[in-house]
Amino acid sequence: EELLDYKFRVSNCCCFPADGRTVYFADTPTRKIYAFDYPKSGKPENRRLIWTQPPHWPGGPDGAQCDADGMIWVALNGAGRVVRIDPATGA
Repeated sequence: EELLDYKFRVSNCCCFPADGRTVYFADTPTRKIYAFDYPKSGKPENRRLIWTQPPHWPGGPDGAQCDADGMIWVALNGAGRVVRIDPATGA
């Protein structure tokens, strides 16, 4: 069964904010993190890009977790770095 609306290469960073209505997902080789609506049906929909890793940073998005404020903390594999992302602004 196909769950996502595009073909990805390496899935990482799957995490949910406290309300459980959104899932965040990274395709590590493309260095992009997406948000999907996550309805009760369980099929992610409404994909939108929320962050692209700057090209001059080493590594790629790997593990992630959402905090109590709805921010996403992302470990950058190969960079020795963790970044905090606001999913509403991409900053």
